[in-house]
Amino acid sequence: MASKVPNFEIWPDPDLFPYLTFNLRSPDDNGAMGKLLVRQAIEYGLDKVAAVKAIGGPDVATVSSTVIPPGNVGYVNYNLYPDNNGQGNIGMCKSDLAKAGYPHGLSLTYVYPNDSSDTRIFTAIQASLAPCGVTLNGKPEPGSEWIVFLGNAPENNKAGAWDMGQVIWFPDWFGNNGRTVVQALFAGPDCVINTVNYGCYDNPTVNSLITKAENAPSLTAAGSYWHQADEQIMSDAAMVPVMTQNIAVYSSSRVKGIASDGQTYRTAIFNPNIGAPDITALWLAGS
Repeated sequence: MASKVPNFEIWPDPDLFPYLTFNLRSPDDNGAMGKLLVRQAIEYGLDKVAAVKAIGGPDVATVSSTVIPPGNVGYVNYNLYPDNNGQGNIGMCKSDLAKAGYPHGLSLTYVYPNDSSDTRIFTAIQASLAPCGVTLNGKPEPGSEWIVFLGNAPENNKAGAWDMGQVIWFPDWFGNNGRTVVQALFAGPDCVINTVNYGCYDNPTVNSLITKAENAPSLTAAGSYWHQADEQIMSDAAMVPVMTQNIAVYSSSRVKGIASDGQTYRTAIFNPNIGAPDITALWLAGS
């Protein structure tokens, strides 16, 4: 970026990459994860700007505050937990922990993938929560085992197994896609092996809004219901949105992309539907 390489482009990608999930059934520290004020303390205290810096800065990632990422139906830009523009509100974090019965803080087991990028994000999050009394004990897992471990949440709710998890999510399609974000990650009451509702969250209001959204007569109506579900999930502090990551594409200088409107780009065009450059919309310039 600094050298302005012409065949390098950063493309937006409407993802949750990463977000934090809570093991709502964990018995650790007197069932801390099942307490709303504890989860809200973490919502306030986390320094998302530090996490973004750990992954490369604001050119490649944007701080998030909602369940539904930008670029998806139902997205509205709001923040229920004012946090100093993403840098964390330590005062509110400490206050909520004290109200929840943890005036001296608490200790939690935090599962994350052990690759270098996710480790840097974890380290930034761990450091940002320490000043308000939240100690995160890292539990790094290989990529092949991390998501399986979290997907076994109904069985992994034993003491010392896990309290928080660092996970990612990409919508499977675009348009009216709340079924692949809100419904997939937060619908109850079933929480079975291989779930992606990792925390086993279940709220009747959210379940009702999901049904209404899936049966809505128009895109506008569906978007309204998805957003209402988003607000309820955030009110329950069932997850912590951290950031939306963009996708950096570096191509050969001969590779050019062409958009549907005929505009030519310096690199192949990234297609979020397939998570890769769109090979149907590129051409090769002469050598």
